[in-house]
Amino acid sequence: MLRDKKMTRILCFIITTMLLVGMPMVSLGEESGLSVEAQIQQEIADTGAYLVKTIKTPTFGLVGGDWTLLGLARAELKLPEGFVDSYYKNVEATLAEKEGNLTRNKYSEYSRLILSLTAIDKDPTNANGYDLTAMLSDLEKVKIQGINGPIYALLALDSLGYSIPQSSSAAIQTTRELLIDSILQRELPTGGFSLSGSVADPDVTAAALQALSNYSSKSEVKAAIERALAFLSSVQTKKGGFSGWTTNGEENTESIVQVILALTSLGIDPAEDSRFIKTDEKGNTYNALDALRTFRLKDGSYRHIPGGDADLMATEQALLALVSYERLLAGKDPLFRMKDVAGEGAGYDYKVMLNGKYLVFDQPPINRNGRILVPMRAIFEALGADVDWDNGLRRVTGTMEGREVQLTIGDTTAYINGTPALLDVPAMIENSRTLVPVRFISESLDADVNWDRTTNTAIIKTK
Repeated sequence: MLRDKKMTRILCFIITTMLLVGMPMVSLGEESGLSVEAQIQQEIADTGAYLVKTIKTPTFGLVGGDWTLLGLARAELKLPEGFVDSYYKNVEATLAEKEGNLTRNKYSEYSRLILSLTAIDKDPTNANGYDLTAMLSDLEKVKIQGINGPIYALLALDSLGYSIPQSSSAAIQTTRELLIDSILQRELPTGGFSLSGSVADPDVTAAALQALSNYSSKSEVKAAIERALAFLSSVQTKKGGFSGWTTNGEENTESIVQVILALTSLGIDPAEDSRFIKTDEKGNTYNALDALRTFRLKDGSYRHIPGGDADLMATEQALLALVSYERLLAGKDPLFRMKDVAGEGAGYDYKVMLNGKYLVFDQPPINRNGRILVPMRAIFEALGADVDWDNGLRRVTGTMEGREVQLTIGDTTAYINGTPALLDVPAMIENSRTLVPVRFISESLDADVNWDRTTNTAIIKTK
């Protein structure tokens, strides 16, 4: 009788196992009864909590710092008091110790830090007195580490439309066009990209797509993107995953993450696009998000490879993928495009950035004959000047530290400390707002002004 019961249990186990193996994988959200959006948000919260608990004191670096702060900030999670401040103080200390020189040959270090500082609403053009964007102005230095240099430089500079400082010592002055060309020139004949050699790598290809995603309107970029997508689709496993060169063909979290980041940067839903939904021998379908979930542990951490223990880098990277996907579902700006951090001012057709921050006006800036005009009181006060408006004379006067600037509506002659100055475009009234030329006002108050034609941004720096 005992033997019969034992055989019965064995048969039940075998039948149950066969049924489970034959069942399709549970779709995201179905297992918990939550919607897909709610499930992703819960996973983000759990992974974020794990990172905060594990890292405690974040600092500058590839692991335990920059990527974590980027993911947590873009997830808009409530963080422990002092968590962000402690990170920034550690970044300042590192910059001071190294006198602003973080690396000799790995310029993606600067790019990663620019991305992180932008995400936490800090100014990378003045991080403890150092302009990190200036470190990307020499194209030859950016390219020392191969294709990764231009990829991450482009991502960093485009994160908030940063201007590329001019460098008189640069072997080749960096421009966005040259960064794009540097990436496209590394495309392999079969489509896709790699760090070296003639075999495309999913991780590098996906990273290149993230950088190129802002430029898909360019025909040559669009064509390269389509070829890269075709390559990624062709190497996706039947379980929805990806394997990069670092794991000898084994699926891993980081490779899956990079593809999810690439697709979401391009506005592609990795759970819906047929090119990235695979079917196994039993007819079960899987996507990259399904594959990513197989690496997730109960505490919100992630393995690097199947069967491994919790891995901090894999967990940081997984958070980026989850956040990027959640932002896609919610219709928010992509992970690496951070105009929402900067506020409304970053969305104007013509923008004004003062000391690394976009200015917001009650009347957006306008372009008149190539000159940018902004509301007079807002720009004077942003620069630290007192403003006086004479309604009878229709005249505005701004004063600051012994300087006096005076303009009259419709008059092309202005006055700086009583000395006349000719204006290309006079002050004017638009939509019941008095507008003044931003360059003239800024320079008259001893600030430096540059114009970034790529992003239509007047970039002001006070002395």
